Amino acid sequence: MVDLLTMDDVVDIRVYDKTLGFQNVISDVDYYSFFPRLNAQGHAEISIPADASINRLLRTKGTRLSCRFRGEHLMSGLLRSRQGKFLTRGGPTVYQLQDDWRLLVNTPALVRPDAPLEATSLDLPGQAWQTGAAVSGTTAGQYGYYLWPAGVDTAEAAIKHLIQVNLVDWLHRPITIAPNQDRGGDARTAGMLPDIRFQPVAEAVQELLTWSGLVLTVGQHWDAPTIVVDVHEPYEWTQVITPESTIISDGGWSQNPPDATGVIVMGAGEDAARAFIQIRDTELEDEYGDIIIVTKDATGGKIPWPDDLADDRKVPKYFPLRADVPAADKAEFLRYLTAAGAGALADGAETSSLSLDIGESETFRFMGEHGVQLGDYITASSENDDDDQAPGITITDRIEEATVSLSSEGLPSATPVLGKRSDDPDRNLWDAIDGVDSALRNSLRKR
Repeated sequence: MVDLLTMDDVVDIRVYDKTLGFQNVISDVDYYSFFPRLNAQGHAEISIPADASINRLLRTKGTRLSCRFRGEHLMSGLLRSRQGKFLTRGGPTVYQLQDDWRLLVNTPALVRPDAPLEATSLDLPGQAWQTGAAVSGTTAGQYGYYLWPAGVDTAEAAIKHLIQVNLVDWLHRPITIAPNQDRGGDARTAGMLPDIRFQPVAEAVQELLTWSGLVLTVGQHWDAPTIVVDVHEPYEWTQVITPESTIISDGGWSQNPPDATGVIVMGAGEDAARAFIQIRDTELEDEYGDIIIVTKDATGGKIPWPDDLADDRKVPKYFPLRADVPAADKAEFLRYLTAAGAGALADGAETSSLSLDIGESETFRFMGEHGVQLGDYITASSENDDDDQAPGITITDRIEEATVSLSSEGLPSATPVLGKRSDDPDRNLWDAIDGVDSALRNSLRKR
């Protein structure tokens, strides 16, 4: 058993009820392990001694924890599981915590957050937008994806807007969203505003986070009963980590050429009517002396045909060429196809990555004053100045996750991970499952 209050307040775990009201402080534990992750679902495990009176409180439905490490917010969220030995009197209880990123995972992004899910009359579109002339009882002039409002252009604005309209306006979750500062680049102009149709909010904002490089934080701080949502730009450290620094405990590196240098985007239409565009990265092709063309289905784009157009004239490949189609509609159609192509190129981009478990030293540590944070960029090099015949590798990557736990001496320790783990079978399995789930959701939500 470790008394947390004797550890210079390095770790501080506070208990809140389901309404985010403060209840108590956890003062002793058998062990704990926190696993915060960059722009992803983190979790924690905490074991409390059997004779600790706080167990009664922790077993209450809806109990939450908010945890600090070295004076900074580490993780907050709901206790999702409680486990103990039934036949062992006095055995400890082990609590599983899911961090507040789960709010984004567990909330679908609606097509119309401001409208009922069901159509309440023949003249109301329900979960669709009426963008053209309406015909009662039909889907004429309706659009089945979220329409981004004017003024929501940057990655930060889009991320916060999605969370606002779905989690706050629709579900009234106790969330405070920090003011938008329009960081992360112009996602609208770049064609990176995602097509929204009932995928989890976490999945929708992930596209924007990956493109922009922003770090999204979701957590309950101690100064108010609210969950604060904000983004920040990552910091790039100038200190280069080398084997001689003695803080690298394990890991490896990889470099892979692109899997795609060009994309044929296959839009709406059947057979000869189908619309196509091509996107090529000729600089990348010149750099590698290689050409790799892939195809990408993109059939969900909006095609608002003129109302009086005969059906045999509604040919998708001619839509951008028709004089009777407004320029804005043509631009939106091409934007959708271009964004799909850009996404396919990004999926097949050249990659270089590190996966390093990094220890701590007097000059390098996780969190706290002058410490590295999730999302920070770190450069690691295996270069050896004494051996010019064996050139090393230098790669810059991000702090993707960390482990904060009790050491064998009963003191808190932290191990940040540079890059994504490639040697963790459980992580690889769950990432693969997440990928399959995402692909299945994308195919179903287009129906």
